[in-house]
Amino acid sequence: MDIKNIKNKTKSIERRLAELPRGYISRKVINGKERFYRQWREGSKLKSKYIKSDELEYVQAQIEERKHLEQELREMSKLTLMQSSKPSLYLKWGNTVIGEIDEEYNVRFTKPEYNKTVSIYTKGKTYWTREEFTGFCAERIPNRDRRDIEKILFKCGLNSYDVIGIAKRTKCINAKDYLWITNKKREKYNDAMTDVFKSIFVERKDLEGDSVDTPEGYNVKRYGVYNGMYGIYKKRISPLSTDVESEVAVYKLAELLGVDCCPCFRTDDDTVFSAFQYDFLNEYIVHLRRLVAEPRGDDELMNLMSVRPQYFAGFAKMIALDFITRQDDRHLSNIAIKIAASRNNTEVETLYPLYDNGRSLFYDDTEETVSRAVKDIEGFCTTFGPTGTYLNHIRTIKTMGVDFSKLLNLNGLTKSAVKSILKNSGFKDYHLEGSLDWIMECKTVLTSNDSFERREEILKLRSKVLQAEEERLSGARSFTTEEIENMLNSKCKKRQ
Repeated sequence: MDIKNIKNKTKSIERRLAELPRGYISRKVINGKERFYRQWREGSKLKSKYIKSDELEYVQAQIEERKHLEQELREMSKLTLMQSSKPSLYLKWGNTVIGEIDEEYNVRFTKPEYNKTVSIYTKGKTYWTREEFTGFCAERIPNRDRRDIEKILFKCGLNSYDVIGIAKRTKCINAKDYLWITNKKREKYNDAMTDVFKSIFVERKDLEGDSVDTPEGYNVKRYGVYNGMYGIYKKRISPLSTDVESEVAVYKLAELLGVDCCPCFRTDDDTVFSAFQYDFLNEYIVHLRRLVAEPRGDDELMNLMSVRPQYFAGFAKMIALDFITRQDDRHLSNIAIKIAASRNNTEVETLYPLYDNGRSLFYDDTEETVSRAVKDIEGFCTTFGPTGTYLNHIRTIKTMGVDFSKLLNLNGLTKSAVKSILKNSGFKDYHLEGSLDWIMECKTVLTSNDSFERREEILKLRSKVLQAEEERLSGARSFTTEEIENMLNSKCKKRQ
C-alpha cells in the first residue's frame, strides 16, 4: 500500500470513527431490574447514557466496530511512519521485492500475497512488527543451543548469539523457499547464494566449504548431496545416544508400514543423511507452525485438523508411526506442507513426508528405563503437543472410526521383520530388544478393537439418555440424572 492509499484509508477510518459512539457498555441491576448503559470519558469526567433494550444489540455492534477501526487506524499510523523512512533492508522472493524493512526492523509488505507461500507467512497483513520479523528470522537460522554455535558465530563475525545479526549475515537464505533479505534492492538471488549453497541445490554437487549457510535446528548439521540427492547431513547428538540408528530405523519402519517419510541413509558411524523430497527450484516447504493460529489449543492433533482437515489420514499415520517408534521430538516445525507450481500456473499443496525422526526408539534412555517402559506402554508413552500422549491420540482417532489395520500395513510388521530392520540400522543389546518389544506391544494396541467397542457403547448410552429425556418431557417414566450417571460409570468401569 503506497502513501497515497494509506492517507485515503486513514481519512476514511477517521470519518467513520466520528460517526460511532465511544466508550463501553456497563450492566447494572437497579431494583431487581437489569439495565445497560454506555459509558465514556470526556476529559476527567465519566459520562453515562441509558441504552434501551431494543437498541442494545445495535449499540454493541457500533462499539465493536469502533474498536476494530481504532486498531486499524493504529496500523495505518505505523505504515505512515514506515513509508516516510528509507528502507534499511529488503525482503525478497527470488529477485522480487515483497517487503521493505525499516531501521527498527518493522516490515512493510509491498506484495503480501505474491504467491501462496508468501500469503501463508503474511496471513493477509500488510506489515510485521520487529517481533514478528525476528520470529521469521529465527526459523531460518541455527538454534542458539546448537552444539557448534560458537563456530557459526565466528563465521558470522559475531561474539554472541543475535538473531538479527545472524539473519543479516546469512541473508536468511534457507533451502525451504526463495525468501531472503538484503540491504541492496537490486541484488540478485543467484548472486546472494554462497558457492556451497549453489553447488548443492542448483548443481546437485556436494561441497562442504566454510559456509555460513546451515539448516536450522539443534543437531550439528549441514546441507549436502548424497547419491545425487540433496538434503541434510546430521551428526550424532552425543557419543552415548542412538539417534543416528533411530533415524534410519524409523525410515525403514515407515517404508514397511506405508507411511511417507524422507529417506535416510547412514553415511558413517556418527552421521546420517536425510534426503529432501522436493525440487528446490520449483517447490517450497512451509512448516505447519506457520498455518496454526496463535494462541493455539492444547490438543495438537486438533490444531492440525482445524487448519488442514484434508490431511486427516496423513496425520493419523504420523501419530501411529510416532506412537510405535516412541517419537520424542514431533512438533509443528517438523511437520510441513509442500507447495508446487503446476502447468496451468496454479499452486498445488500436499502434505510433505515426515522427517527429523532421530529422537525416537529410546535414543538416549538407560537400560533400566527401557526395561520399565516396555512393561508400561501407557506410563512411558511420549507426548505430542502440550497435553495428550500418543496413546491418547490413538484412542481419539479410533473413536473417529479409523481402523489402523486398514490404514497401515500392520500385517507386515512382524517380529522378525522389525528385528531385521533394527539390527540392520545398528541397534544392539538392550536398545535392540527393548525397541523390538515396544514396537510389538504398540502394534497390539493399534490392532485392538477396544476403542471401536467403546465407541459403539457410547453411542448406545447416548441413545438411552435421549430416550430418557423424551420420556421425561412426555410425562412417562424416566431415568433420573443420578441413574444416568451411575449407568455411564458402571459401563465405563467394566470396559476398563
